[in-house]
Amino acid sequence: MRNKNEMNSKLSDMNKRSSRQRNFDLQADDSRQLLCIHRELGIKLNSINSLSEGLETILNATFKVNEIDCGGIYLVDPQTKELNLVIHRGLPKEFIKKASFYAADAPQTKLVMKGLPIYREYEGIYPASAKTIQKEKLKSIAVIPIKHKHDIIGAFNLGSHTHERIADTTRNSVETIAAQIGGIIRQLTAEESLYKEQQNFKSLFDTLQDFLFILDVN
Repeated sequence: MRNKNEMNSKLSDMNKRSSRQRNFDLQADDSRQLLCIHRELGIKLNSINSLSEGLETILNATFKVNEIDCGGIYLVDPQTKELNLVIHRGLPKEFIKKASFYAADAPQTKLVMKGLPIYREYEGIYPASAKTIQKEKLKSIAVIPIKHKHDIIGAFNLGSHTHERIADTTRNSVETIAAQIGGIIRQLTAEESLYKEQQNFKSLFDTLQDFLFILDVN
């Protein structure tokens, strides 16, 4: 009987060690995947000059993270503090119609402006879209603010059709991406605004030259 108990104890210890090793291997795989995603994202963003291309590259990176299969990126209007959905993928059309814009005083905007990640069921954040969500079988959502220094400049709105709870490893991945991209988005936004101003000035200058030419002819 003693030998049998000792054997069972040894088998139990072996199973525990095997389980710990499997968990360690899974964590190592997740870490390698995250490192690869971040390295690839950083390299691609260094060669991008347009905001739209940058946002698309960022969204592509988040979709490589386990469990995430739909979502988008909101940007905060610096003047009005409104939230605008500027890029999205895999979201139902009805949801996009209802959630593409949030006023500065909307509950969803206030949640984002608190600067804290939110993980819960879709109905907990978008109760007005509950019927649409049920049809699409969306189970969970991750809302992660995007910061530049101390300013909230946008937010990820990511979802899963397969998981009712976003795993801790996935949370770490998307939060790390969000921390990585704030400066890039602010830079690309500033460059795009400057380009538009230059184009407007050029258009005004060309119009003025045409007007002066007409005056000279007359």
